[in-house]
Amino acid sequence: MRRLPVYIVVDTSESMFGEPIDQINRSLDLMLASLHRNPYALETAWLSIITFDSIARALVPLTDISEFKIPELKARPGTALGTALELLRVQIAKEVEPATETEKGDWRPIVFLLTDGQPTDSWRPALEKLRAQRPKPANIYAIACGSAVDFDVLKEIADVTFRASEATPDMLSKLFIWMSSAIQSVSKNASQNGLSADDLKTPDGIEIVGDEYPDPPEDPPQLFFHGVCATTRKPYLMRLKYVPYGSGVYFPDASFPVPDDFFIDGGYTPPEISSERIVAMPPCPYCSNEDWCSCPRCGTGFCFNHEKSHEQGFVVCPECEARLLERPEGEEGEPFSMRPSAG
Repeated sequence: MRRLPVYIVVDTSESMFGEPIDQINRSLDLMLASLHRNPYALETAWLSIITFDSIARALVPLTDISEFKIPELKARPGTALGTALELLRVQIAKEVEPATETEKGDWRPIVFLLTDGQPTDSWRPALEKLRAQRPKPANIYAIACGSAVDFDVLKEIADVTFRASEATPDMLSKLFIWMSSAIQSVSKNASQNGLSADDLKTPDGIEIVGDEYPDPPEDPPQLFFHGVCATTRKPYLMRLKYVPYGSGVYFPDASFPVPDDFFIDGGYTPPEISSERIVAMPPCPYCSNEDWCSCPRCGTGFCFNHEKSHEQGFVVCPECEARLLERPEGEEGEPFSMRPSAG
């Protein structure tokens, strides 16, 4: 029996942290349950999950749907799209049975690439290596969530590019239901051509991107900063949302406790932003301190209690234990540059 390989490549960068990544995990369960109810999908479709943040991971190799186990997706800093494309190329070459003179081999794989940001690594060399495979290695469908996506990149990579307004839980749920329907359609009418844009009936809120598409915004719609709780010394992630006020400022949105190994270096250095554009930081999720500062010695950002630090005249960096002098009441410091995380 010829197999239909399906690769779901998911952006698990920091912007997916919290409810979006939780919804993706729930939606994968619903998608698999739907595929189990379809005899054509059960007979032909094999599924793989690849994720990418600062690195790419093949969480599940190509597996028969009847034996597929849903992994738990986790968000991390970075958007290493190039690394993901290279891993996709390697996995296809290793897992997909090519045609021979006597055997037809597997159907051409279909790939769903889901992202909500811009690459933080060099992606073009990986794309060129993927395209160099003959015959064509896969039919690729890119799904862009939100306004921060670089459509020039996705249009080069994908056969068809789709746009969803944003990565809300409801929209992510719709996306995975739609992907399940698309897999079932291809399973029933398997061919080397996959599905055309006309065949892919999209739900409300998802549209096919044509020749005219928006440029990525000059200012990212959200920023992420890393912090350390001065009380517990545990790491946390802060999210700020863009507001088009004046030259554009960022207001606190939410903060999240994260694992100790969350802040890994992905090799990408985001551009700095002036502290003048940061209205405030979200409160610490551990101790609820609303004040935050950055250590000039080691660069660690951390929360602190203003009343306590004002009494003693200094704050202590929880990373390098440097004593930082507290400014007198009412005195404002000079603006300084702040570097957000890879997002």
